[in-house]
Amino acid sequence: MNIIQIEKLSEKKSVSELFKEFFPEEECPFYGGYGYAENDLVSIDATSEFQGISLETQFIRARCYAELNLQSNNGQTYEVIHVDKKNQQLVKLDEKTVDVVEYTIIAIPSDILSELKKDFNTYNPYLNKEEIKNKFFEKLDAASVMYDTKAYFNISKFFGKLF
Repeated sequence: MNIIQIEKLSEKKSVSELFKEFFPEEECPFYGGYGYAENDLVSIDATSEFQGISLETQFIRARCYAELNLQSNNGQTYEVIHVDKKNQQLVKLDEKTVDVVEYTIIAIPSDILSELKKDFNTYNPYLNKEEIKNKFFEKLDAASVMYDTKAYFNISKFFGKLF
């Protein structure tokens, strides 16, 4: 697995404009910043904690996809295949309830993922070919990239509301 550094997204596009690129048919539940710091909170328009937590994950996946694909990567595109929440804490900032979440992101180049999907679909587990399975996972691990990121969410609108 290759550890990489990611550039933060520039504020040339608002967070709602970015969201519309990924989910053109949906109304954008995000506003504010990209959530990179305390002074760049992303606010979530949710009515309950259940909805808000789900939207946090949706946002971080979209932000990471944009970080990996909308910036110069020599034409290489990536698919986010795993978002691992490492740490989470609630803090109060100027009367706002803020959810600070740290993630590890694992992604793989899109062309390699397509190739691996073909390999996986032709793999027959009943043949019990351990060598084939090991090669598959070695290739997956060698092509994957990983980075850590943090997001600051303003959850004041829905914090403490279960439904």
